[in-house]
Amino acid sequence: MSFILSRLFGRQHNSGSTILTFPEEQPETQDKRCADIIKWWTYYHGSDSATGRSQWTYLYERFDTLPRREIEDVENHTRICTDRLRRLLVNSWRGFEFDDDHTGSRIIETLNRNRWPQFLNLVILYGKVTGDAFIKLAPSQPESRFGPVRLILLDSEAVEIDVSPHDRNDVRSVTVSYDFFEDNEGNREHHRRHSYREILDGESVTAFIDDDYAPEYSYDHNLGFIPVVHVRNLDYGGGVYGESYVGRLINAQDSINLLVSDLLDIVRYDGHKTTIFQNVNIDKGASRDGATSGEVDLSTGKGLVVKGDGKVYKLDHQHDLGAALQEYDRKLDAFYDLAGVPRFSHEMVSHLGNLSGRAIERLYQDAIESTREAQTLYGESFCELANKIAVMLGRDPSAVNVLWNTDVISADIETLAREHEIGARSIRSVMRKLGISDIEYMCKEIEDERLTGSGL
Repeated sequence: MSFILSRLFGRQHNSGSTILTFPEEQPETQDKRCADIIKWWTYYHGSDSATGRSQWTYLYERFDTLPRREIEDVENHTRICTDRLRRLLVNSWRGFEFDDDHTGSRIIETLNRNRWPQFLNLVILYGKVTGDAFIKLAPSQPESRFGPVRLILLDSEAVEIDVSPHDRNDVRSVTVSYDFFEDNEGNREHHRRHSYREILDGESVTAFIDDDYAPEYSYDHNLGFIPVVHVRNLDYGGGVYGESYVGRLINAQDSINLLVSDLLDIVRYDGHKTTIFQNVNIDKGASRDGATSGEVDLSTGKGLVVKGDGKVYKLDHQHDLGAALQEYDRKLDAFYDLAGVPRFSHEMVSHLGNLSGRAIERLYQDAIESTREAQTLYGESFCELANKIAVMLGRDPSAVNVLWNTDVISADIETLAREHEIGARSIRSVMRKLGISDIEYMCKEIEDERLTGSGL
């Protein structure tokens, strides 16, 4: 019995004890990860302007026997769903809350000088598409428009993380690699391509150009931490990197593309009447230009003289797209269910005005839960970012919290007012739900208006 167990699950030592071993999965190579990220961006944009690849290019590679389509229609529902979730998360952002007001004001100033609203939007976009966003913190001159700390959003495919083999959260170094072009002795017509690589650890930044050490880009920072913040979109467990939201939708998008292309082919070839001529001698006078034989001008106001046994027929194709359209509708429902985003039609939008806040929240339930999960993951990384900025500014990191609107969809004001009226909710709770930032100031303003008897 022990011999069978050792053959199935592990090996047996001479002492008789069996050590359980399992086949290890091969770690994802960096080249494979880079190729996936380029693919995800292609599906988000619909095509890649640099390479010319499209969603259909990947589809043809996936199915070698798939014939080329004359109509390669792309209804990019992947981008629609990605942008909806991105906007929900961005619009639910409220800001930071610091214990030390002076440190907090310095951090907020640094973020604003680095155009934080736009930066936040790009961080979330990179996270949704590639699964990760990497923010590099680099020192800059105090007179720089970015301030003493520059925030750089790195391309996800250019970043590789080295972690301990025993603890994936123990990041030992971060490597950034990419190619760049440099003018050749000031001649813009002849650009020279170089490879750049830098290794960031807890003590220094070491750079290489064309695999040669580059002292002009290398420096010791002695911060005690790696000046890179890793933002995971979703943590699917066991991996170093996050999960791409776009990567989850690719197969479903391929299925929709194929079906839509088939439907358009049917309409194109079978959706129009066909004119058939029998025993008709078509002369030049019936042509478009009056001089070319073999052509017939059937536009409005034109006619054709048929003599003898000649006949003209109109063949009307009897096709039925009902089943195909039902399949298309079913696939769209399945796609949006997988994406966790409500699917809107013109008919549904026309009735949204009659829905209460509770009904809209039920409609958006999957999107709301996904956004609240993302608030936690992104929020942890933003707290780390704020504390690292504080250290680089020469301040001691203080307790910091990120603030999000708990109501991802706009709060139902009527419901909040009714709950306040019956005493089930305080006025401060109502204000928090409505996203009011300075609650105490608003309460004081309401009290002043009550005392003066003026609402103006």
